[in-house]
Amino acid sequence: MPITINSSQSNARPHSGFSLFEMLIVISILGIIVSLALPIFSTTEASQKAANKRNAQTICSVATAANAAGVAIASGTSDIVEVLRRLSEGVTVTRGPLSGRVFRVPAMSTELLNGASKFITLSGDGELIYDSKGSNVRSM
Repeated sequence: MPITINSSQSNARPHSGFSLFEMLIVISILGIIVSLALPIFSTTEASQKAANKRNAQTICSVATAANAAGVAIASGTSDIVEVLRRLSEGVTVTRGPLSGRVFRVPAMSTELLNGASKFITLSGDGELIYDSKGSNVRSM
């Protein structure tokens, strides 16, 4: 005689809650979404400050080389932004072995030059000095 099993008598448990596999899938999807959304909501102030510092270092290096070649880039002004503008346009050595050589910082917008100026001081002898703290103390 064949045995018939009534569906109400089966050993299957009723499904309640989520399985471990389902939970792992949901957590991994949430992790991917958060990792994609994190740069959108994170602040860029720290990265902007780091970029301004790098630009200030580059500008000070070019200014030091120009001063060593005999170009007085800060002559007639105590405004750092004006000196930075001169460097962005390029200054030319007029005498000596480097005569005709142009010293120029890479093309930077006015906004980048203003950001870099926060980390540059102007010494009494017209030399640009990198200031990592950004104290903005301008001496002339």
